[in-house]
Amino acid sequence: MTERQDKSTDEQDKDYYRVLSDVMTDQKQRDERRAKSAVHRASRGSSTMPGVVAMVCGVLSVYFWTSPPAFIQPDPFPTATVEQVEAGARLSLYFQARTINFYLRDNGRLPRTLEEAGRVESEEIQYQRQSERVYELSIPYGENGARLTYRSDQDLIEFRGDAMDVVNGRIGQ
Repeated sequence: MTERQDKSTDEQDKDYYRVLSDVMTDQKQRDERRAKSAVHRASRGSSTMPGVVAMVCGVLSVYFWTSPPAFIQPDPFPTATVEQVEAGARLSLYFQARTINFYLRDNGRLPRTLEEAGRVESEEIQYQRQSERVYELSIPYGENGARLTYRSDQDLIEFRGDAMDVVNGRIGQ
């Protein structure tokens, strides 16, 4: 080859590499523009999401505040019936009488006070010794100041009756 042909080939190679470099640079710039555009589209789309979530939460809070469903604010407990109040008083006296009976069995005498027997269901229970082996318990119940009284010469199970079932809601509803 001649020297001229060598120069011509060198110039062609340079031109080829220059064009190739321009094409690669252009392709790189396009890729960068596409990436920026995708990031811009993604950030624009997600900026509305917090607003939508805030709006939904606001609507739900207004709904729950103004008319709360039962699972958030359950119905209040129903008021106890007269039978349930009496049954509760019977059970209080029943358990206190059992404690006194155990004390009598273990010690051979009645306790001087309920505290000495060991169990006091209610501060309202009044205890009176009638004799060496007989005592009386009473407790107020109801609204009219009535008192329920148990005397130890009565049958305790009969006194209790179905009070446990009434209190548990299995009777009287």
